[in-house]
Amino acid sequence: MTTEEIKKYSKRIKEQADVILKETNLMSLLGEFGTPHIIGSHAMDLMYNPDLDIIVTSNNTRKSSVEALAKIIEMRIFPKLEYGDFVKFKREKRPEGYIIVLKMGVGDTEWEIEVWFLPSVEKEEKDIARILSLITPEIKNKILEFKYLVNKNNISKHSISSPAIYEAVIDRKIEHFDELLKLYS
Repeated sequence: MTTEEIKKYSKRIKEQADVILKETNLMSLLGEFGTPHIIGSHAMDLMYNPDLDIIVTSNNTRKSSVEALAKIIEMRIFPKLEYGDFVKFKREKRPEGYIIVLKMGVGDTEWEIEVWFLPSVEKEEKDIARILSLITPEIKNKILEFKYLVNKNNISKHSISSPAIYEAVIDRKIEHFDELLKLYS
């Protein structure tokens, strides 16, 4: 795939994400249980994979997450849902919070929406601001190229995550995919 084709695909994925958000009214629904924040690649216009990351901040994250889950189940919009408790069942490389994972198909594309319930979004907002302050068109193209290659090579997002790609390209100045593979293998 050429750089232009990758950029077009990225734009199409972000447009699909926006349609999902609009048609499901998800942000409004989540707003009933705290303050929702779109984070991750959507917030930085670096989407490649069909997934969205949202954080809902509230004073009682467990209560908010359980009530939101019940409402989402009742609405019957998403064919598959998962719930995770990473407060009681802590996991490495996962925030101490609660997560609802929503899955749905749009055409032939399978979407995953991770909704985290956390007390704060400050760290994520700082990370996004830092990345946006350093990004150039060339860096954006390299990030999207690496996301494409990770996807093309069937590498799990848990093996080489988007934040790992941002760090490799922006901080480590990695230019070649094989260097990225060496870094995270």
